[in-house]
Amino acid sequence: MNWLLNGIGILIFFINRFKRRTHKTEKFSFKYWITDNFQEMATTLLLNLALMIILQITIKDGTLETILVKLPDWVTILGVPGICFGLGSGLSWLLYELFRKKIKDVKG
Repeated sequence: MNWLLNGIGILIFFINRFKRRTHKTEKFSFKYWITDNFQEMATTLLLNLALMIILQITIKDGTLETILVKLPDWVTILGVPGICFGLGSGLSWLLYELFRKKIKDVKG
């Protein structure tokens, strides 16, 4: 379930990203979309995969409980499923913005 929520978070981000594209008159092209977003998507998927594996390990060995106690109440109420969804959507947004800023800096 947690993996599914993480994947849904990633998909929601990229679907919204497609909706806010610059050239809305063009038809959807999966090939173009993959080419245009490959770096962001690959980095997001790999980083989410790594963090989900780390999260699963901390759940099994019990250290997640000690971490959750230190977080705000709303995070503890959402629990692990909320964290997984947040990683998917929030991390996707953060990485995309970092890539976008770096591209703008390179272009000058």
